[in-house]
Amino acid sequence: MSNTYTALGKIVDEPQLKEVNNTSLLKFKIADNNGYGDRQTTNWVYCDVWGKQAVNLSNILSPKREVMVSGTLTSREYVDNTGANRTALQLRCNEVTLTSNKAAETNVQSVSEHTAPVEDDMPF
Repeated sequence: MSNTYTALGKIVDEPQLKEVNNTSLLKFKIADNNGYGDRQTTNWVYCDVWGKQAVNLSNILSPKREVMVSGTLTSREYVDNTGANRTALQLRCNEVTLTSNKAAETNVQSVSEHTAPVEDDMPF
């Protein structure tokens, strides 16, 4: 059984496209802010996108771009430079939705491994 996690946040660093066992992998990190004022917290979510979707998104994503990501969430523990125990959230993205940073724009573009392009049969 797996869990699904959806987050809305801004890309923090330049996304990195790599090849792993002849499969494309795009890695990026988003800042997912929760709450407001002095009660605001930030979750740092490390995102992985695989395959053709990774290649397509590598040409679009950039730092400060707002995205909505959805996929399978796992966590991993590590020790940071100061010796403190930390937990990182790792998301294998099934869907990445590009949102607009401008409130006036309502365009949303989605790239999903589960959706195929719709062919236009209109004769004009």
